[in-house]
Amino acid sequence: MIAKLRHFSAALVSHAVRFADSPASFAVLALVAVLATWSFTVPVGPFLVAFCVARPKRWFGFAMVVNLATAVAAVMVVWALAHGLAPWIASEVPQLMQSEEWQRLRGWVDAGGLAAMLAWLALPLPQGPFVLLVGLLDVPLWKLFVAFLFGKGIKYAVSAWAAAQSTMVGARAAQRLNINARPSRPSKTPRDGQSREPRP
Repeated sequence: MIAKLRHFSAALVSHAVRFADSPASFAVLALVAVLATWSFTVPVGPFLVAFCVARPKRWFGFAMVVNLATAVAAVMVVWALAHGLAPWIASEVPQLMQSEEWQRLRGWVDAGGLAAMLAWLALPLPQGPFVLLVGLLDVPLWKLFVAFLFGKGIKYAVSAWAAAQSTMVGARAAQRLNINARPSRPSKTPRDGQSREPRP
């Protein structure tokens, strides 16, 4: 199952990266980020890296678009969870929210607050469980939006910059190798019978 999911993600990346050179590249990447956030299974990181490798000079714009789209999509998911799934769990499985583990999670979120959410989102950890947890714990949406905007913003900016820099460094190295590998033009030699002395 995991192998199939990786193959599916790789196929999606290869198809989406074709739009990196088009005027609609930012809109396509934003749509991909929203759908990936809603899916809880497809990470948006490979799409961002692929777009930055294809167009390194747009790395900052790509990172900001993915960051904003992911934050908006996460807020929408959490709002839906808070108004749909959380009340259903509270009525159907009340022992879950009264369990010791649940109270420990709530205490961790309440104690850490925005700093804890920022730390989680800035690290290379899966965001699906985090979004589910935040949605069920009734965290204020503005805190989630700020946490995504800054926490994910740091991670996406670093990933995009690294991908763009590696591509540009590789291109410059290949250009230097190509210049050094060019054969030097042979110097012109005087034909037979012509004087080698410079003309007065």
